[in-house]
Amino acid sequence: MRIAVSLDRRHDPLADQHDPDQGWSTGPGRVLLLPPSAPTSSALVHALDDGQPDDAILVLYPATATIAADRLDPNDTEMLDPRSDARIEASIARASALLDAERLDEAYDAYAAADRLMSEEYTPRRAEVLVCMAAIERQRGRLTEAGLLLDRALAWFPGHLGALQARIDLAHRKGDAVTAAALRARTVAFAESDDERAALLQSTADDILLAATDCLARARALRPGDRSILERLKAIHEASGRYEHAVNVAVMLAESMADPSLRARTMVGAADLCRDRLGHVDRAVALYEAAIADDPTIAGAFESIETVLLASQDWAGAERAYSRQLERLAERGLVTEQKELLRKLARLRTDQLDDTTGAILALDRLVTLDPNDLDARHNLATLLEQSGQPDLAMRCLEVTARVAPTDPRTFQAMHRVASRAGDIDRAYCACAVLVHLGEADLDEQILYQQYAPESSLPSLQPFDDDAWALLQPDDHDEAVGEVLRAIEPAAVALRIEELRAQRKLAVADGKDVQKPETSTLSAVRMVQWAARLLALELPDILARPDDMPGGIAMLPAERPLVVLGRTALSGRSLPELAFLVTRELAYVRAAGRIPTFYKSLGDMKALVVAAMELASARAPRSRNATSIAKGLQQKLSEADRVRVVEAVERLTRDRTQIDLIRWGRGVELIACRAALVAADDITVAARMLAVDGRASAGLSASDRVRDLTGFSVSQRFFALRRLLAAPTRGGQ
Repeated sequence: MRIAVSLDRRHDPLADQHDPDQGWSTGPGRVLLLPPSAPTSSALVHALDDGQPDDAILVLYPATATIAADRLDPNDTEMLDPRSDARIEASIARASALLDAERLDEAYDAYAAADRLMSEEYTPRRAEVLVCMAAIERQRGRLTEAGLLLDRALAWFPGHLGALQARIDLAHRKGDAVTAAALRARTVAFAESDDERAALLQSTADDILLAATDCLARARALRPGDRSILERLKAIHEASGRYEHAVNVAVMLAESMADPSLRARTMVGAADLCRDRLGHVDRAVALYEAAIADDPTIAGAFESIETVLLASQDWAGAERAYSRQLERLAERGLVTEQKELLRKLARLRTDQLDDTTGAILALDRLVTLDPNDLDARHNLATLLEQSGQPDLAMRCLEVTARVAPTDPRTFQAMHRVASRAGDIDRAYCACAVLVHLGEADLDEQILYQQYAPESSLPSLQPFDDDAWALLQPDDHDEAVGEVLRAIEPAAVALRIEELRAQRKLAVADGKDVQKPETSTLSAVRMVQWAARLLALELPDILARPDDMPGGIAMLPAERPLVVLGRTALSGRSLPELAFLVTRELAYVRAAGRIPTFYKSLGDMKALVVAAMELASARAPRSRNATSIAKGLQQKLSEADRVRVVEAVERLTRDRTQIDLIRWGRGVELIACRAALVAADDITVAARMLAVDGRASAGLSASDRVRDLTGFSVSQRFFALRRLLAAPTRGGQ
């Protein structure tokens, strides 16, 4: 006899049944006795795998046997077989019904009973039962137990799609990307189309990336300062589309770098990602700012900030960004970058913020950094004029004329500003330059022709020292001139003796000397006029029918002697003669008579060195200079020696070199400027210099005209005219 023990009498379906004809009986404890001949006995023996039945079998229906009492048929051997499909399906059906009724605990027990009935079965049906049990465990919040059930299902039937999907979902919920990636790859085999297969492969790749992210994150926790881990982590975040994380890692990567330039480049990459992928403009701007703080010239950083702010029409924000960047660039002395930014700032303030004053400040700073930026200067002058500051506009244009004397825009603007202010003198001078440049329009030509001197010269007071000082270029070395004037009497006397001995001294025959009071030659009378203007002694004047370079020259003679050639004696207008003669005599006022007797640069240098030898025993010495020094010493009076010592002391104070070429250029420009004042017409000055043919101190005719063009419209020129009491045009 076979005996089984019941654990739960509530589920005994035959507990209250009795049928003597079939051998059914129950005794105490509600058991069932079956005769050996009963079909049920044979089924039970077969189920228990125990050969033939004895005379009776004690039967127990265990708690997991879910056969309903109303369905029990003692003759149904399939229903009585614990591993029969009927009993398994009935158990699964009952569990599903309980689950639908949300009786989770009972449903779980029913599914567990079915699972036990299938203990030797490795089929999708058993995997499905385990999936249902896992689903109940998930609803209970027991994720670990659910995972174990799903793992059992996949171990018994690896190809169960439901188990795979449930396990993948559970892995995601638990943050187990590695498991999710491995399982996702197995689902590709179930795809029914290429589109579905591609989608599954893409999802698999996403899971793999998440798994890699998790691994690298854990690796970074172990080695926080490992830059390679951060770089790979950032790349994986980008590949998986997790751009927020990629930006955060990029920032961490940048902060780990000691090199400012490298840190700035990495921060720019983070900012680009933040702007382009996330659309987080504010944070992107902050990251760009951080990059610029390390390296203001980092490519793309400030341009990106600018683009964002201008695109959003945040004009005030753009102005602040420009100002901050200018401060950074100024701290590092980056002039080129400052210039471009100042130009943009001025345009922004003018066009968008209606801030003329701010634009003027930006342009003023720009032209300070780059005096040759003509566009900036013209824009600055225009803004000053528009803001009701014509005097400042004119000053700006005057500087522009000196920097670029051939740009007609400058003089056109001068004519406009001066005409509006009623300043005909300035308007005339600007028009004269435009006529000289060939850029004058009809109105400008008319104004020039109305006031240009042709047959008469202005009545001017003689140059005094203040007036003469206004002629000097900014870089003129007047200390050299003081030394030469100090030794001039002795140096001229010394050379006269030499020339007399060599019979090369010019001598003016009394009968050939022209008298300005009685002469009919305009050039002769012009010499007297120019000498008076320059406050010089009237030199002797000779007129010769032959020609000479420039038509005029000072000759080395005991008394100042000027000779006029054919081109000076005929065919010249009064303004032309005024320029020609005044320029020649101005040399005497600027440098004395020394240039007449010592014409080469070497001779001039020897004179200066000789003066230094006379003044100090520590002065440099040369054979020629020493010889001249001895000769000068014999000619100098005690008072002259004192003057020489004082002049040399001023010359050598706080300097190591003496630039005689620069001094010579200054003398030439002074002479030309004095001649321009006399002629009162830049077109005349340009014409006379073009035909002069003489080089002086390395200056070409073009060099001298360029200087005169800027000088003709300068503050100094008009101040000089006022000192000389020149009559104003237009009745002013």
